[in-house]
Amino acid sequence: MPKPLPTPPTLSELLAGPVVLNLPQTCRALGLSEDQAHERLARGTSPVDPIEPRKRGVPLRFRLADVLAALGFPVPGSLRESAPSLSPSPAGDHGEQAA
Repeated sequence: MPKPLPTPPTLSELLAGPVVLNLPQTCRALGLSEDQAHERLARGTSPVDPIEPRKRGVPLRFRLADVLAALGFPVPGSLRESAPSLSPSPAGDHGEQAA
């Protein structure tokens, strides 16, 4: 018998938390088990996309703004602006400064 899902957080709990969520936090907000989330990510049917593509050994992270939008809440502009961008830095992935 599968274990019951934790109670989803309230909107105020989500807004009081970080702007980037890990997989367990995202699953709790969306009412999914981690197994369901992994299956949906593999099929391309996840309600939210991770910030970065899946890589072995790298934890998945999700924007709070995307989770709120998937739940049907309007997303404040300030929340969208504070979330990390998907676009690569001009210097590439090595953390170097562009010349």
